[in-house]
Amino acid sequence: MAAKEARGTKQLFDLVEKAYDSASRRITTGELNRFVEQIHFDQDVKIFYMTQAAVAPPTFVFFASDASAVHFSYRRYLENRLRETSGFDGTPIRLVFRDRASVKLPRRKKLRSAPVASGKGPRRGTAGRARKPS
Repeated sequence: MAAKEARGTKQLFDLVEKAYDSASRRITTGELNRFVEQIHFDQDVKIFYMTQAAVAPPTFVFFASDASAVHFSYRRYLENRLRETSGFDGTPIRLVFRDRASVKLPRRKKLRSAPVASGKGPRRGTAGRARKPS
């Protein structure tokens, strides 16, 4: 047997290392959005953008016009293209689809500019102190 004779163990550990590297790989949102622009598939659902939400297993979130209408064959197509372009060999990939309208980002508070000190008046920390008579 190969296991008793330790044949192929180096190749096995090389594959394990490659699978671990794939499972812990992170891809930037910019790269993923270029991926979205490159895919061509006739579908009623429009994918606007995607991001990687987690590693181990790599989890990708797609924001679409109608997430519930994404057909399983289109999901498989996207997974296969993602594996091809990003090298996720030997690791499972999770794909999550969300409606773009369901994402509500909090409004940013407007930053108010701080008043500029004029140089007149008391220095900080001296207000309320009694002055010594001269």
